[in-house]
Amino acid sequence: MRIVFVVTRGDAIGGAQIHVKDLAIHLRKIGHTVMVVSGAGEPFQQLLAQHTIPHHVLRELVRPLHPWKDVQAYWILQQLLGQLQPDVVSIHSSKAGILARLVCYQRRIPFVFTVHGWSFGMPSRLAFFYRWLERRFAAITPKIICVAEAIRKQGIAIGIAPAKLVTIYNAMPDIHPELRAQPGQGPPVRIMTVGRLEPQKAHADLLQAVAQLANPKVRVDIVGDGPLREDLQQLASALGLQEQVTFWGYRPDVARLLAQAHIFALISHWEAFPRSTLEAMRAGLPVVVSDVGGAAEAVVPGVTGYVIPPGDQEQLVQCLQRLVQDPIHRQQLGNAGRQRYEALFTFERLLQETLTVYAQVTGLSP
Repeated sequence: MRIVFVVTRGDAIGGAQIHVKDLAIHLRKIGHTVMVVSGAGEPFQQLLAQHTIPHHVLRELVRPLHPWKDVQAYWILQQLLGQLQPDVVSIHSSKAGILARLVCYQRRIPFVFTVHGWSFGMPSRLAFFYRWLERRFAAITPKIICVAEAIRKQGIAIGIAPAKLVTIYNAMPDIHPELRAQPGQGPPVRIMTVGRLEPQKAHADLLQAVAQLANPKVRVDIVGDGPLREDLQQLASALGLQEQVTFWGYRPDVARLLAQAHIFALISHWEAFPRSTLEAMRAGLPVVVSDVGGAAEAVVPGVTGYVIPPGDQEQLVQCLQRLVQDPIHRQQLGNAGRQRYEALFTFERLLQETLTVYAQVTGLSP
């Protein structure tokens, strides 16, 4: 098949961009032709170039509402998809989800929309408008892939036909055994979190919880960059954690850093189905996650990690304290997390399920 991926942002690398990159790599390996279309931005462009994935930069495709640029992006997509003549277009993220779906529908090109998080799912004054928009565009969409069951249920709740929605859980390609963690080792015990330094990820809550542990042998590794970096560095100093916290910035070698960790924490205020939790389970780490979106669907509480209510500092401290103090428990949870990854979240499973959906909308053999 000739498959074109369309994703909005090229200026940041998040779950949607990694998802597209991994799918493009694996589809090409088994003989399919791929092309990625995205908005401008060096990070994603460089990532695709590293894997020699064909990439078209659509500078007019921007994340904020921008009527003039949105109209330009629409017409350029019309021309581009007409030239490429794909068998199927795989569309990711909200802005691309509107413009590319409209183009494909008008040109009668088979397409699939993948929801990494509904546009109405994040705090916004426009949430009502986004819900209306998603309902309208779902009516012209053959299939909508949801990366978690919670996302599928949200779609049904706003009136999207259940038959259009299919849950295909996020997944991660496996790692070499040498990159598996040893959570039962230590001290020091290293708590790692991975994500953009933005309010959504609640890094400040994690730092405050670690300060309450009052354990100088605990280290915190914060992987990611973003607008809150300076504020978080100042908070770490104010809490007396400046010697215990390392800000790594954006790193392409997250798997190597996770191999050195003992606990993974992602205590966001909102999520869809975070891939970073799967990366941690793949490494064999116990995880602590907030019960937001579909985040809890990856975790078996008390078996592979802990799920806490968002913003519950008391439970966060209790969970971290137990994991810090009990290396045997860390190892047991980490081993169980690795087994759950192997059973449910391998990339081979995602690839086959995605190809099945492509076959349904195109009528072509996967």
